[in-house]
Amino acid sequence: MNGDYEQDLNTKSKTKGQLAKAYADLVSSAKSGNVTRSVVSDFKSLVGKCNSQFIGYGQQDAQEFLRFAIDGLSADLNRVKIKPKFKELKFKTETKEEQSEKWWEYFKSIEDSFITDLFQGQLMSNTECHLCGHQSLAFDNFMDLSLSLPKEESKSLYSRTSSVTLKDCLSEFTSEEKFDSD
Repeated sequence: MNGDYEQDLNTKSKTKGQLAKAYADLVSSAKSGNVTRSVVSDFKSLVGKCNSQFIGYGQQDAQEFLRFAIDGLSADLNRVKIKPKFKELKFKTETKEEQSEKWWEYFKSIEDSFITDLFQGQLMSNTECHLCGHQSLAFDNFMDLSLSLPKEESKSLYSRTSSVTLKDCLSEFTSEEKFDSD
């Protein structure tokens, strides 16, 4: 890496920028074709120091490791050095798109990094009462989505022959859910 990340280093983060530096060393070594055991070990050790779940070399959950690393890198590279106080956003006549934009702006006033530029997204959920028609919107930011595989008609685990696409998984994720009135 060429060091451009250093201007965004947040020395007030939990790792004081050390995770971003260790990751930059790892990437630089990989790009040069000169990855040494110590560079990989240094990165892994630092992650273990930050989160005891990743101490040692036992089997780890790759998704949890990735989430932790992305969150840590985002904190280390957060361009927001002084976070604003919490404020509740209230809406009366704004469209869904306007509300979404306001939530996104508020989020970016707290968390704004190269990592969020690449990975951050926003989910909107719309809850509607089928009795009275009242609607409630919620906006949640995410760095990754856990997608379920769509259910197949066949009940046998061994008879699965169809393929599943990312589009199928996203359609399942965004499908409408109906709740009972209880």
